[in-house]
Amino acid sequence: KKPDEDKIVIFGRSLGGSIAIDLAAKINKGLLISESAFTSIIDIGKELYPFLPVKYFVSIKYDSIQKIKNIKIPKLIIHSEDDEIIPLHHGEKLFKAAISPKQFYKMHGEHNDGFIVMGNKYKDTIKNFINKNLK
Repeated sequence: KKPDEDKIVIFGRSLGGSIAIDLAAKINKGLLISESAFTSIIDIGKELYPFLPVKYFVSIKYDSIQKIKNIKIPKLIIHSEDDEIIPLHHGEKLFKAAISPKQFYKMHGEHNDGFIVMGNKYKDTIKNFINKNLK
């Protein structure tokens, strides 16, 4: 059976968050949850490797900051202020660039354990977002 496209949840974290943004920009159906995503490969590459001309090495740019501007479905952007791999400002910039409806959840914990550190608060935020927006 083909799923109801308006009732899907596109969820990704880290690199998967940028892939989720890419998919949501293509289909604009359901809901988008992006966690710990970067604004683009070039942006994060410049931060992680400031001594390299990153823009000349990448063929897939995952330009999430541009793509998120055209996503009309409800969006939940999640990012940790303690993320040691992808800094919080990436999540904040994605949220700022996104059009409404949108929600931002700032959590604690490092890149790979924020959902554990936040526990039920993390789960409840996602559950409430889905229940509110998926009808």
